Amino acid sequence: MYLKKATIMLVAGVVQILAVCHAAALNPNGFLDRYQKASNQERALLCNSAMFTKAADVSNAATLHGGLDKSQSEAIWAQIEQLRTKTFVFDQIARSMSPEGYETASKAVMDAFVAVHLENDQLARVEEAQLADFCGRRMYEALRVADPRDMDRLEALYMSVASESGNEEGKADFLKRATQPYHED
Repeated sequence: MYLKKATIMLVAGVVQILAVCHAAALNPNGFLDRYQKASNQERALLCNSAMFTKAADVSNAATLHGGLDKSQSEAIWAQIEQLRTKTFVFDQIARSMSPEGYETASKAVMDAFVAVHLENDQLARVEEAQLADFCGRRMYEALRVADPRDMDRLEALYMSVASESGNEEGKADFLKRATQPYHED
């Protein structure tokens, strides 16, 4: 049942992304255009990739120069965890759509990621941020409305995997780097 709902929501996402595309200076080979033309599995993986990059960007921005207080660092860590959860959920959706086609779709998305950034890195970053916002807000919320129980299950699965894989150590390292006195690199 979940697979069917996820597929419907990702297809509906094409209609929603059209509004984003027309509002932006659409790069014919960029992330937004590729999202429109991609298979549902590739759309989920494009969302996964955009969310992953956004999580890394948020983490890097917080730790680049340090100087944050503990409450600021904790709030940013919570944001990073939300982004990582969404990354995981989109990956699980992609895997469930076609386990045998996952590797091929994943390679296609990674190849697209490299190609788009090589063509115009600055525009690629803008479009990737737009795609991350679209996937992280509109698509994720639409999936949550369509099947809240499965989304809760996937989020709980991520939290379980994260706690088993040393997430607390990662958090401690992040907080340490983010709260170090301000420094120039």
